[in-house]
Amino acid sequence: MGSNDRGTVEAKHQECLEAFVLRARRVEKHSLATDWDALVALTTMQISVIQLENGETRIRQEFPAEEREACDAAERAAAEHRDVR
Repeated sequence: MGSNDRGTVEAKHQECLEAFVLRARRVEKHSLATDWDALVALTTMQISVIQLENGETRIRQEFPAEEREACDAAERAAAEHRDVR
């Protein structure tokens, strides 16, 4: 392997590590990361499954209020930017 190839490989590894650190920092700042018990509670995936008479199945998972508010805000923002055709 030439020195140029090694430099390219090292650059790719560096890029991968930098991306990982960025994601790790985002996770660490997430509101759930501040409450370990709440985070662990979500790993159990407590969900309710409802079979409707028309054959449709609905699956629901409850999230903490602050997470629902963040999702609602993201959905509103997405709705404002959808193309109307």
